[in-house]
Amino acid sequence: MRYAPKIVLLAFSLLIASKCIADPFIAWAPLQLSVEHTQGVSVEHQVSFTPSEDVDDVYLKITPSLSQYLSVSPTDIGDIQRGQPVSLTLTITIAPATEIGVYDGVIQLITTTKKGVLARPLPIEINVTEDNSGDLPPDPGEEGKKTLLGIDSDGDGVRDDVQRYIVQTYPEHKRLQKALFEYAKQYQVMLQVADNKEASRQATDAQGARHQCVSSIVQNSYKHLRKLRPVILNTIERNRRYVLFNKQLSGYISNSHRDIREWHLSCNFDVNATKER
Repeated sequence: MRYAPKIVLLAFSLLIASKCIADPFIAWAPLQLSVEHTQGVSVEHQVSFTPSEDVDDVYLKITPSLSQYLSVSPTDIGDIQRGQPVSLTLTITIAPATEIGVYDGVIQLITTTKKGVLARPLPIEINVTEDNSGDLPPDPGEEGKKTLLGIDSDGDGVRDDVQRYIVQTYPEHKRLQKALFEYAKQYQVMLQVADNKEASRQATDAQGARHQCVSSIVQNSYKHLRKLRPVILNTIERNRRYVLFNKQLSGYISNSHRDIREWHLSCNFDVNATKER
């Protein structure tokens, strides 16, 4: 296995910091980002920074060693205020042909004023590992859109296109994968029973439990489920069935709620026994 040229982060960060103005100081959360991703994925990460004083006209710069793998939004920050955190979305994109290895660098905050580069930068480490998703079913393409329930070639209850999306979007998060699989399976049931009021109400109780399972594993579960829904409801027929399903719930109050401390019990698998990688 060959490794990409390694930058000694501590020395590099100190070198940059020595060229920065001591004030204002930037506090990053987290203090550094160290992640592992497989070839052929694109994954978002959230970070934030808080300045120790007001600074005008701030923008971001990614060191060249990371520029082909990392993008940040927004890049033009503008004016920042003392003690006010600023959130950033980091998108790491690893091409399928990317060489396996470790890639390091930093994100710098720079102002066009005389203060120049602001201390301290955010160290980034990306460990690129081999893509082991070859066991996934093939992409069904348009054939998978011809029927309500689509194609499930391995018979696991999850449509092939949905299974591929979940694994490729969350390649290192096995618990979240399993929780989203269960959530997607229940969507299949919901679409099937959409013309039956009683069955629809039972299905929404079960879906509430699947949602609680996802929420027990990841923060801001709504964000991930919002992204998954259009993948599941990707045809006119599936959307119409989902609308019909929701009409069956008029006036119904689900009884699937658990105490937040028990949400993990809503999972159909042992969360603690499932390794993340």
